[in-house]
Amino acid sequence: MFQYFQDRYSWNLSVAASIAMGAQISEVDEALQPLIPLLQATDKHAADEAWFQNWMKLGEKLAALADADAERGNGFSASSKFLRAANYFLIAERIASWTDSRRLNAYGLALQAFQKGLTLSGAKVERVEVQYEGATLSGWLRLPDKAKRSPAIVFYNGFDSIKEMHYLMFADISARRGIATLFVDQEGTGEAIRYHGLAKRHDTEVSAGQFFDALAAHFAIDSDRIGIVGLSMGGYCAPRAAAFDPRFKCVGCFGAFYELDEDWQRILSGGQAGSVSSDGFPFLNCSLAIVGQLRND
Repeated sequence: MFQYFQDRYSWNLSVAASIAMGAQISEVDEALQPLIPLLQATDKHAADEAWFQNWMKLGEKLAALADADAERGNGFSASSKFLRAANYFLIAERIASWTDSRRLNAYGLALQAFQKGLTLSGAKVERVEVQYEGATLSGWLRLPDKAKRSPAIVFYNGFDSIKEMHYLMFADISARRGIATLFVDQEGTGEAIRYHGLAKRHDTEVSAGQFFDALAAHFAIDSDRIGIVGLSMGGYCAPRAAAFDPRFKCVGCFGAFYELDEDWQRILSGGQAGSVSSDGFPFLNCSLAIVGQLRND
């Protein structure tokens, strides 16, 4: 994993995520350079506060530039800037404490910028909502440009990632290959926890089945070719869902985050986890044979 800072795992992971989401390195450096001297101090709160402020300022700067482009009719340029603004707001929000009252505002600004960017991008994308435990689970469905019905996958978040992050990382990759992808905020992530208070649960096949139904009913989706993928803790969610819902025709997981006992305190304290892959996610070899094992159980 690219490490801008020494011994600052959570920051480095966020920087790597931002770059994967389409950040421009000069903009990222604008937010990060002033943080280096702060790491020499002992006040961790001051450093984290500076992180939040710097990324928020960067998001606000890009959002303002995007608004100016949109007013001039430069839609594609505005879209790119809105999506980068969303990126930077999300990276600010990612590190903020859950007790910080500003966190939800940063998240809201990220979603606003993201939706503006999508609208101006020209991509074939739809918002999908399903009813779940008296509330709503949501996702972004990115469709390939071709007209015929496409195979599709449901993409599950990790422990602290959200659908907009994964859309920015993977939507174009899937669409170019003719695969529709539904990037979702399952329970415990994104909108589900922030707006509806839907906590994580072990039986991930319940929400996955709801998303499967939404895809299967879509006119542009081949209902006989729907799979599910998960990243990090989603590497538990996806195999579990596929194991208990045989309608999913394939399952994939990477960087599965299913054993934290030894590394949890080290990660929370800012240190480097003992088993971290080059992409920054805990590297635990998650075999797809787990699907057959779970079904047998």
